[in-house]
Amino acid sequence: MFNVIYLSPTSITIELDNKDVYYAKNSYDVYVNDCIYGRNITTNVFSIFDLTPNCTYKIRIGNCEKEITTLNVSVIFNIDDFGVKKDGIHDDTKAINQAIMMLPENGLLVFGPGVYRITSIFLKSNIHIELKKGATLLAL
Repeated sequence: MFNVIYLSPTSITIELDNKDVYYAKNSYDVYVNDCIYGRNITTNVFSIFDLTPNCTYKIRIGNCEKEITTLNVSVIFNIDDFGVKKDGIHDDTKAINQAIMMLPENGLLVFGPGVYRITSIFLKSNIHIELKKGATLLAL
């Protein structure tokens, strides 16, 4: 048995329903839509990434299976479209703040791999921000 403990437009985090503290007593495999996603997982908490917004997935661990639908988004912005340099040298703060301010409610802002040098980022409610693998926010 497992429970969803976090749900976003592009990820699902699950937790095994057991009394173990961090590691599960037995390793397990995770299947997404009948395809193996992770083998021999040993932690009680596990995340599934790179999913599509507003899409239903069949998640199976052992003999427990659940259908889970990712959150819907109103629009997806790629931060690259706002002129970021993402080289860790140039200040990307203004471009990132501009993208966040333009993002409507339930919008998703995606950061691809790179080092984004920032000072102060101003967030707002009811938006989603996703950092892809290799994306780093470098605060100065």
